[in-house]
Amino acid sequence: STQSTGDTRLSMEKHQILQAGFALILVLDFILFVCACYSCRKCYVTPCENASGLEDIYRVNDGMGFQLVFTSMTLFTHAVHSALLINKGLNPSSFGYLTGSMIFFTVLLLALAAYWTCISIEIMGDLNGEYTLSSGETATRNSGLKSAIECAAAMLWFEWIGYAVLVGLLQMWEQDIMSSQASGDRASEPHSDFGPAAYQTQYQVDGYPPPVNSGAVAGPAVSASPVKPQDFAPMTSSNVRL
Repeated sequence: STQSTGDTRLSMEKHQILQAGFALILVLDFILFVCACYSCRKCYVTPCENASGLEDIYRVNDGMGFQLVFTSMTLFTHAVHSALLINKGLNPSSFGYLTGSMIFFTVLLLALAAYWTCISIEIMGDLNGEYTLSSGETATRNSGLKSAIECAAAMLWFEWIGYAVLVGLLQMWEQDIMSSQASGDRASEPHSDFGPAAYQTQYQVDGYPPPVNSGAVAGPAVSASPVKPQDFAPMTSSNVRL
């Protein structure tokens, strides 16, 4: 019918919008990955502080770099998997997994975006003069690192907005997405030409009527032979063994 065709087309458009959203997440995440790789082990000032213990305070240390790179790789994997799930079709189980995982990443992205924005503004933004290192050298702000951290913070904010919007759309379109998948499953199920009688067994037990609609003919019941008194032998001492 015309209405059914229109509903199917609308549902397909919603699937495509969700997939386009995750494709945009992939693009943003690739930019985040490049910024994260560039920022690893870079110093806030140049030349770097080389004093033991202070060098990790004045740079993007290994823990911070690993956090950003690993997060970008995880987001990339999740976005690809989510797009494949939507393309395959969602059932109640996969819909619950997708919703829960997206809410988790939305919260994670909010925390990371706030963290790297603080580094961008409170550290890199305030380093705007000349500084004397412990070695006596004069250092200035690393402008290249400042741009990379600002870019990483911006990508985290954009991805947070993208995930929040996708979670909202997923909840708004839940009925349409699930109903289209259910109708597709019903349409793909093979139809059987057999009626209820096909599920009935054709086995026949002597003395009992055949199954309904089986077409079998019942045979005569087997009559039991009468029991005679001589069939039971009296108990004597000769046939009792100790």
